[in-house]
Amino acid sequence: MPIERINTLRSYRVFKDFTWPAGLMPFGQFNLIYGWNGSGKTSISSLFRNCQDGVAPEGDVELSVDGKAVKGSDFPEAALPPIRVFNRDFVDRTVFEDPNEQLPPVYVVSDDGKAKQTQLEALRQELKDIAAAYVEAQSAEGKATSASGKFCTDRARTIRALLIGDPSYSNYEAPRFRTRVERMALAAEPPVALTQEQREVFESTMRSTPMAPIGTLDFPSFHLADFTSRVLDKVQQNVIAQALASLVDNTELASWVQHDARPMWKPV
Repeated sequence: MPIERINTLRSYRVFKDFTWPAGLMPFGQFNLIYGWNGSGKTSISSLFRNCQDGVAPEGDVELSVDGKAVKGSDFPEAALPPIRVFNRDFVDRTVFEDPNEQLPPVYVVSDDGKAKQTQLEALRQELKDIAAAYVEAQSAEGKATSASGKFCTDRARTIRALLIGDPSYSNYEAPRFRTRVERMALAAEPPVALTQEQREVFESTMRSTPMAPIGTLDFPSFHLADFTSRVLDKVQQNVIAQALASLVDNTELASWVQHDARPMWKPV
């Protein structure tokens, strides 16, 4: 299934309107195409590369393949002969080296080698970026851990100073404060922060000076049951009857009450 001739090339790269001359021999087993720079040699090799890859070329292209005309637009589906093109594009795609490095004495030439090398270089750069981001994240983590430790230490010291005198807070340190904060963070309902006014009231209470202790009161010793009995007896006595009995027994008092005593009240 040989390519016999290029029937037409219109608007294909440097070829504006090429038609295979009638007196030009068809392609043979070996063919030599030569010409000045810019005369179309690379364009023809690129056309054969389109045949190799099964890619439709630009413009209006038609080949004669095994006695049949094949349009360039039919390259993706047409039955084309197996072709391998070695041109400048092939070299650029397959012969490569690492940036800033000389070409090694032994290397592999392949159609997809350069794509893989490009992918490898991209992965190397991505690895460098990830490593840099990891170092930056480690640094940020260290700073955050240090800041968190300092915050817990300062808060624990403040709480211990405010609650001085309470034995349960005499050894209040950062780990205990951190545990308490973590427990509060996991609570179903977050704690409500005190207002500034409430905080000042509590702090004022904690800073207040205790008053002097009150001395013990001394009560006279008495028998409660006897005292209760005497009170009940007094309550049950009739005051008027006792007064009359006193007047009967004391005639002088009775005479004074009758003639000389003045009432302490006036009738209304």
